[in-house]
Order: sequence, then structure tokens, then C-alpha cells
Amino acid sequence: MVSIRLMSDIEQSLTDWETSHFNWISDAVFSHDGSTMALVSRGELFTAPVGSGRWVHLSRNSAVRYRNATFTSDSLHVFALSDASGELEWWKVRVDGTGNPEQVTDGPAMLRQDAAPSPDGRFLTHGDREGRLWLVNLQSGESKVLAEAPASGPVAWMADSKHAVYT
Repeated sequence: MVSIRLMSDIEQSLTDWETSHFNWISDAVFSHDGSTMALVSRGELFTAPVGSGRWVHLSRNSAVRYRNATFTSDSLHVFALSDASGELEWWKVRVDGTGNPEQVTDGPAMLRQDAAPSPDGRFLTHGDREGRLWLVNLQSGESKVLAEAPASGPVAWMADSKHAVYT
């Protein structure tokens, strides 16, 4: 015989199982080729095909949170802010879930915001809470300030990736 003792049967103390991530979507963005969506729900990062197909759960560590997803120009990777390193940094993740996420930024403590990858895939711009605009060289990992505050508006890259326009 096994003795079972209930500490409480109060409804408010019961575990609440969430069955629909759709109720908690905080980010949703289409890939540049229009075939895939990146979604963030409760800090978890997913990609899903437009139409029917298999969803990919990109965030494999439930202790890590993602937000502000955006696709690379070739639609093969997603950039997203993640707290995996202990700070909010930009990470690059393959849309098919293969390989390990790659940390893109690692620098001074700041609240990073809104990224815009260059069309040739060599650079990433992002803002910060202080209104500065940053340029990250994705090959070397070097980050530098492009413009001081206020320069926190959206960034548009020219097709040749040599110039970017911001407000």
C-alpha cells in the first residue's frame, strides 16, 4: 500500500498547461524569399514554412530566451537577441535547426535593439537603448558605433551593401 497525501486541491495551485503557443507570439517575421516565418513565443524561437510543413523549434535550451528575430538576406539563418551568454546579444541560428547557434555580438553591456543585416551578409546594424547605431562586421566580429543618438530608427541597406540609410 502507498500512502498519498494531497497538500492542497485549491484550483489556483494546480499546474496550468499551455497548449497553444499562438496565444503568446511576441515576434513574427517573414523570410526575404517569403517561404518561411520566424516566430517567438514565450521566448522560444521557431521557424515555420508558409503553408503546410514541419515547424522547427530552434531554441533547444528552455533556460535561454529569444526576441527580435530577423532573417539574413539569403533566408538561411535567423538573427535574434538571446540571453544565452548572460547579456542580450545577437545570435545567428540556421532556419532548419542544424548546427549550433553562433553568438554574433559580444561587447559592452547595452540593451541592443532592431537588427538589419546587409544584403551581402557581411554586416549587421543594430540600435541600442541610448539611441546609437552600431555596425557589426560578421566576419571579424568587430563592432563599432556608426552614429550617436538619436539614430535609433529603422535601417535600410542599399543593394550593394556599401551604404545604409537610417533616421
